[in-house]
Order: sequence, then C-alpha cells, then structure tokens
Amino acid sequence: MLFRKLRRTMRLYKVQFLSMILMIALGVGVFVGANTEWVSIEKI
Repeated sequence: MLFRKLRRTMRLYKVQFLSMILMIALGVGVFVGANTEWVSIEKI
C-alpha cells in the first residue's frame, strides 16, 4: 500500500523528486569533501 502511494507520488512529482535527490547528493558531497579536507589539514 505504502509503496503504491510512493510510486504514484513519484510519478506525479518527477521534477521535484529528482531535484530533492540532487540537493541531498550535493549536500552530502560537500559535507564529505569538507570533512576529508579538514582531516588532511589536521595530519599536516
């Protein structure tokens, strides 16, 4: 039941769903990159 509603909602709001996934991926990428840079600065 929940998965059918989720699929229906994803079909109706494709652009919003994709933009949300891209924003989450971008945020995680920036966080991981900043964290990696901070760790490499601390080692020097």
